[in-house]
Amino acid sequence: MQAKTEHGFTLIELIIVIVIIAILATFAFPVFISVQERANITRDMNNLRQIAFGTLRYLNDNDGTFFPNTGPTWMTRLCPPISSTAPYVADWGVFQSPWDTRTRTQSATQTPVSYGVNNYPNSGPFGVDTSKIINPVAFILFAPAQNTSQTIIGFQGTAA
Repeated sequence: MQAKTEHGFTLIELIIVIVIIAILATFAFPVFISVQERANITRDMNNLRQIAFGTLRYLNDNDGTFFPNTGPTWMTRLCPPISSTAPYVADWGVFQSPWDTRTRTQSATQTPVSYGVNNYPNSGPFGVDTSKIINPVAFILFAPAQNTSQTIIGFQGTAA
């Protein structure tokens, strides 16, 4: 007489498999976070690159003079909501960092702004000519900023 063989898994075998899957998941989870982090860094750098290229086009159209300290904000000068000319940046979304969790409203000008501009070149009512920048290589014009809004849009920098 032959013994009856059962075709199933014991509770111990199932627990071992679950533990192995959990251990593998702990190794894989940081990799997924790292991928998301790298994607955010890439998007953030792309936003700053688009803002920089838009600023270069603005400077080219304005004889090398930075945004004046009066009138519209630097963001509105780069991406006017209503304009007969093409904007210097394509979309207001470039002003919001991927890490900025504030919600974007319907109005383009109410988009959260995650970057600040160096206020030194904006110090006068007519802006500063780019030739006045002492050390352009060391000059930081835009930088990521926390808790920025339409009214807090810059940081105190120098001519480098």
